[in-house]
Amino acid sequence: MNYNEREKVTALVKLHIPDFGHSAKLIKNLLWRLDHNAGAPLSPKEKYLLDLACWHYRNRLGGLVMFDLPKAQPVLSSYQRSESSTVGQVRLL
Repeated sequence: MNYNEREKVTALVKLHIPDFGHSAKLIKNLLWRLDHNAGAPLSPKEKYLLDLACWHYRNRLGGLVMFDLPKAQPVLSSYQRSESSTVGQVRLL
């Protein structure tokens, strides 16, 4: 995780979201990962879900965070790699 992703996770943890809340499982998983394997990068889907959680809780995070909050709901297609990024690679199978 990079610095911004760590800040987002810690800010969401400070909101004390209940177990049945929006993105509660994601926040618990990322908190565990922050404690045990913080150097591992997030997958594109995890990045999307983290930004979606920040967008969902943007009103509660408003005055508490130093990073920019999303102004619009994130779109999953913008987080996935396009086929043009793998053009230089050769398929083995």
